Amino acid sequence: MFPAGPGVQLEQSVGLILRVFDGEGGFTQSISGKGAIAGPGPDLQVSGKYSANADCTATVTSIIAGVPVAEIRMVIVNRGKEFRVSPQPTMIVGHARKVN
Repeated sequence: MFPAGPGVQLEQSVGLILRVFDGEGGFTQSISGKGAIAGPGPDLQVSGKYSANADCTATVTSIIAGVPVAEIRMVIVNRGKEFRVSPQPTMIVGHARKVN
């Protein structure tokens, strides 16, 4: 575990995200999760923007009220049916699958 620094406490958590991409550079998502310290959290509604590149890399920028803007980088795989999230400053591991 990395040092948290003065006044910062690290927390392990698990969550489920349902993200809907609109095909025009925007998305909405709902996050349900539970932290080891904070306990269960209510569903959090998030929106943001995304961009996809010809080399199958993509960037997602989440906008959550009261929280600094978060940028997540990913790689689109399986002919656009899935994506993998790249390493982040805070440990986030993700796998996503397209649902028709």
